[in-house]
Order: sequence, then C-alpha cells, then structure tokens
Amino acid sequence: MLKNRGADTLTNTSYLWQNYKVYATTADSAENKFGIEFAMRYEHRATGNTFGPAAYSAQSVNFNGQVNSIKNQTLNYSLTYRHAKNIDSANTSQPEHFYLGRVDYNFTVLKGVFRSTTLYEIGTGRQQKQQIVYIASPTNQGDLFILPMVIKMAMG
Repeated sequence: MLKNRGADTLTNTSYLWQNYKVYATTADSAENKFGIEFAMRYEHRATGNTFGPAAYSAQSVNFNGQVNSIKNQTLNYSLTYRHAKNIDSANTSQPEHFYLGRVDYNFTVLKGVFRSTTLYEIGTGRQQKQQIVYIASPTNQGDLFILPMVIKMAMG
C-alpha cells in the first residue's frame, strides 16, 4: 500500500488482492493419490484512501492424481477449470473460461531396458496479446493504457 506524500490518499499503484483456497487430498503415504482444490482470487484497486470493490475475480477447480498401483507403470493427471472476469475493463466484462488438462503415462519393461513416456496436454482460452502504452501526463506520472491485439492463427 503506497500513500501520496502530504495527502491521506492511496496512489494509483496501490492494490489489494485476496486469495482463498480449499482442498482435499489423500495421505502422502497412499499408493494412489488424488486431490481436489477450489481457489478464488479477488483484486481491488485504490480509490481515494481505501480500496474499491473487486475489479477482477477468478475461481478455479483443479483435480489431480497419481496412479502407482500397477507394476512398472505410473499415471499422473491434472485437470483444471478456471472462470475469470475483469469487471473493471474498458474492453470487455465478459467472463473468460479456461480449461487445462495434462496426462502423463510412463512404463518400463525388462527391468528398465525399455522405457516409454507419453504426455498429452490440452488447453483452451487464448489470451489476447496486449500492448502497453504510456502517455505523458502534466505531472509526468504517465497514464497506463492497455490495448488488446487480436491474435489470428491459421488452422490447418
């Protein structure tokens, strides 16, 4: 938290964020492990001498696990869903949905002579490129503008 000199107000660079997380998982000593996690994040901007309502919020759910009960084989997985909303955006206030997944399968045969690793990842929700522009202000503090740039990708 940064305060302006000679005033009882917060600077524009002050911010507050809140993170909350709840999770459940198997014991570390379990042969097969799995877990679930729910997390929330809220970000607030300074308004005068206090912080305003949340300008950005995100909630995510994560499932992960590890299967070790099959001889000479392991399977690790992680699946995540994230819902984010930039409430204080000049560009859009539409929520964004992100899905991420990863599966990693390993096995060995003939006492490790042959090994195989297979990794598969998926993901959705491309983030737009952003160009940051600083414009000089009368107090030489500068104003920050973020200009989104749409990414065009050739599918084929």
